[in-house]
Amino acid sequence: MALTRYKALVFAAFLIATASGARQPLPPATAPALAPGSAMAPAGASIMPSPAPGPATQQQGYTGPGEADLLFVLVADKATFTTASTLVLSRPAHTVASFEAGGRAGSSPIAQFVSTAPGAPYVDSEGRWLNQPDALMKGTTGGHPADALLILSRPLYNETEQTLSYTVATLQVSPVDVKFPGGAVSERVQQAGAGMGAPLIQTAAPGMELTDVTLFIDMNRQAMQHPSA
Repeated sequence: MALTRYKALVFAAFLIATASGARQPLPPATAPALAPGSAMAPAGASIMPSPAPGPATQQQGYTGPGEADLLFVLVADKATFTTASTLVLSRPAHTVASFEAGGRAGSSPIAQFVSTAPGAPYVDSEGRWLNQPDALMKGTTGGHPADALLILSRPLYNETEQTLSYTVATLQVSPVDVKFPGGAVSERVQQAGAGMGAPLIQTAAPGMELTDVTLFIDMNRQAMQHPSA
């Protein structure tokens, strides 16, 4: 029952972050046509309508049992891919919201949430922050909504400059590649399989920007206590 309520909460949060508030199929003709080399879509960038799931490959990382039962929500004014594997959030909110199965909600100061210091609350015994979680990023680029499925690691928060950077990798659009089923990421993968939702960023080129960004970070509480081998 608790997980059922949690999935409903994830679904509700997912809709709130969608500008229209409605999950409607995206006609191919409405996908943003961003020209390579433009300011919003640099050469090498790839933004495509949501594809059906492709061949699955097993993701490395925590492989223990359990569904997503903890959701972190982080918002920022802007996200910039400074390299294909580096994402910088500008002016992130000072707190990160959390929602647990069972209805418990809370928040953490962002400096505490992303701390990788030994003994920090979200660092495992091997020094990994949240054991490299899956995340759904929603934002706007070129005036159009766009999403990205990412694996996050190595957060670095600069309070003076109001930036938060991550090392990122693109997550394949496949249910098998989702680390924890039942969360925001698996919900977005299901949307993609049905041809619904905003276009997905397939390849991030240096300079690509999104505004009005929300990160949904899926986690399993057991996984935070038992790092992968």
